Amino acid sequence: MKLPTFTRQLSPEEHRVLYDLVHKPIPPIDWTWVMILPLLAGLCAWGAFYADGGFWTGILSLAAFVMGMFGLWDLPRKKLSMQASRKKEQAYAATVLKEGVIVVTRIAAGRRILAPEVDDEGDLWILERLDGTVAYYWDYLYEIAETEPETLDVYEDRMAAVMGRAFAPLGEAPAPVRVNEQQKVAYCDQYDAGHLEYDPVSFDDVLRRFDQLTI
Repeated sequence: MKLPTFTRQLSPEEHRVLYDLVHKPIPPIDWTWVMILPLLAGLCAWGAFYADGGFWTGILSLAAFVMGMFGLWDLPRKKLSMQASRKKEQAYAATVLKEGVIVVTRIAAGRRILAPEVDDEGDLWILERLDGTVAYYWDYLYEIAETEPETLDVYEDRMAAVMGRAFAPLGEAPAPVRVNEQQKVAYCDQYDAGHLEYDPVSFDDVLRRFDQLTI
């Protein structure tokens, strides 16, 4: 079952990051080198073909010319795409600043279990919630291990992209119970541990699950 979300006021740090983004000018695209470099590469390749005239020189020159022409189309496209993305981020940040609130998924946690990454799937954290149930959090950026927060205010995707992190860390957490890779794989095979979902069992029940796993 998915964890509930709620709306809260921006923190001073979040307000500062959004304000800086909105008021930081977007640098204009320098079209000079974007257009000239691929064109020069193509012309040099064409010139090498006429100067030598050999078969392999011709093949290599043709390949270089095609790549140069592709760069003439691809580089401006990438620059325009990056600029458009930056404008969308600024518009989103301006909207959030105006409203003064954001939507987060808050996980106020006590005890916790860390199931480390096995094969690029991220760390799995099993967090004891205040109501006695547990929450699952897949930490793909290893942020919980770095910040060790007691409470996580998990951002929505757009806010996370602007802030450069998945959640706002609050408080200081106790040391986690660590399980090994085999236990993690066996647990995920037997139980549904979806990201930002909660399980209506107690933390002690989860510990007993790990003790009873067949590996």
